[in-house]
Amino acid sequence: MLGDSRTEGAELVLDQLRKAYDRTLAVEDVGLQVRRGELVSLLGPSGCGKTTTLRMIAGFVEPTSGSIWIRGRDVTRLEPYKRDTAMVFQNYALFPHLTVFDNVAFGLRRRRMPSPNIRSRVGEMLELLELGGLERRYPRQLSGGQQQRVAVARALVVSPSVMLLDEPLSNLDAKLRAGTRVELRRLQQELGLTAIFVTHDQEEAMAISDRIVVMNRGRIEQVGSARDVYLAPATQFVANFIGASNTFSGTVAGAEGDSVVLHTPMGTLRGPRAGSANKTPAADAPASLIVRPEEIRVSSPDVETGLDTNVVRGVVQVSSYLGATVDLSVRGATARSFSRAEPIMLLACTRSEPTSACAGL
Repeated sequence: MLGDSRTEGAELVLDQLRKAYDRTLAVEDVGLQVRRGELVSLLGPSGCGKTTTLRMIAGFVEPTSGSIWIRGRDVTRLEPYKRDTAMVFQNYALFPHLTVFDNVAFGLRRRRMPSPNIRSRVGEMLELLELGGLERRYPRQLSGGQQQRVAVARALVVSPSVMLLDEPLSNLDAKLRAGTRVELRRLQQELGLTAIFVTHDQEEAMAISDRIVVMNRGRIEQVGSARDVYLAPATQFVANFIGASNTFSGTVAGAEGDSVVLHTPMGTLRGPRAGSANKTPAADAPASLIVRPEEIRVSSPDVETGLDTNVVRGVVQVSSYLGATVDLSVRGATARSFSRAEPIMLLACTRSEPTSACAGL
C-alpha cells in the first residue's frame, strides 16, 4: 500500500496512524504526506490529537497502529535519536546547567562529531539565530525570545530531515511572538527545512504555513493552504474554527446552479453549495450558510438594495471599535428588544468585498 505513499519529494509520510489510550482514541487514522522543504501546521483545539501526532513522529509516543516514513524509511519503531528528526518543545527544554554553546552543541556531541567541527557548526548557528556573544550565558540569563532561539538553534544544528515544533511561540508575548514567527518562517524557507508546526492559534498557522492540517477529535477535518481552509472550509467545524464567521441556519428551499437557497428565520439567503457539485440537496433539509465578516456590508434600513436574497434586518446590540474593524453584535428582526439599539440592514454579499464591519449574528 505504501508504494504509492513514498513518492519522490515526500519527506514525511503518515499512513493510517492511530493512538489509543485504554478506551480513549487520541488519534484516528491520520494519513498525511509532507513534501521536502514544506512547513505544515497541525492546527486544532486542545485535545484534538495534534501534539500526540507530533510526539509519535518524534518517537516519544508509540503508535497503536499505522506507520511513519521519513525519506522512504520506515521509522515507526525506531528510537527517537535514530529518526533524523529534531524537536523544539513548548517550554524549550534547555539544560539549565549548560551554557548556550553547550546546549546547542549537545546533539552534535551525542553524534560524536569532532570538537573543531562542533565549534564551527555551533558558531554558524549562533550567528544565524543572532545569538553571537551569548555563548557563555546560561538559560536563566536569557530573555524568553533568546531562549526560544537557542532551542531552535539546538534543533537546527544537527541538520534534521524533519524539524518538529510543539507550540514553540506560546510562551512569548504577543508582539515578540508575531516577530519571531516571521523570522522562523524566513529561516525555514532560507534553509529549505521540512517542518511540522503544532499550534492552536489560527492566525499563527495561517501566517506561517504552506499547508494547514485542521484536526478535531483525533481526526483530520481538512488539509489545504490558508486560503483553502478559510475560503472553502470542508466542514462546519473548520468554518467556525478558522477565523470569524457568521452562521445562518435554516432549511433548503432549492438549488440554483452551484448555489443553494435557504429559508432562515432572518430571511431567504443564497450561498455556494458545499461538497460535490453533482449532489442536489434535499428540499426542507436542514442546512447552514457560513458568511465571513468581510463579505458583509452594513447599511441603514431605509436604503433600497433591489435585492430579495442575502439581505437580513436586525438590531445592533453591541458595537465594539477595534481599530481596523468595528465588531457589531446583532439580533435578528424577530428580537423583542428593538428599542435598545439602532436598526440596521446587513447585506451578505456573494463575493468578497473588504469592509470595516463584522457582524456576530
